[in-house]
Amino acid sequence: MKRNIAIAVSLVVVFGFFYKDFINQVFAPNEAWASFQGYLGAARDHDLEALSKFSYRLSPACQDQSRRQECEGLMSGIYDVAKDFKREDFKYVETNERGVILYTDYMGEEENALRVILSFGKKEGGLKLAGVKFCFSKEADQQCRQEAFSSF
Repeated sequence: MKRNIAIAVSLVVVFGFFYKDFINQVFAPNEAWASFQGYLGAARDHDLEALSKFSYRLSPACQDQSRRQECEGLMSGIYDVAKDFKREDFKYVETNERGVILYTDYMGEEENALRVILSFGKKEGGLKLAGVKFCFSKEADQQCRQEAFSSF
């Protein structure tokens, strides 16, 4: 009987240890992608109020009402660059206590390979888009992912 209790306690401890990582790997990518889609919709519509709900931090141009035209240019630019991103291309997920990054395989020829990283910081009870990063060097891949994490 004591042996069964010890086994049960051990299983609960092990499961509890991996449960948080499991939850982050399963649910965080979907929450992040939903936030990204909300961000893109707001950028497309030049809806600064909605954009701020999906953004980890607004750019200085979008924080300053006198720079509204510049802000709208930034919104149009990110929308044009990211509108064709597909969820299934972002196969990889890394999480830490501060946020999540989603990233693609390297695409293109070896010397011109490109990886896209979306970074999301935890803020106000959810994941908010903190940055879109393009990595051009497989040799600097680890550094590129670390820089994505430093955006939040």
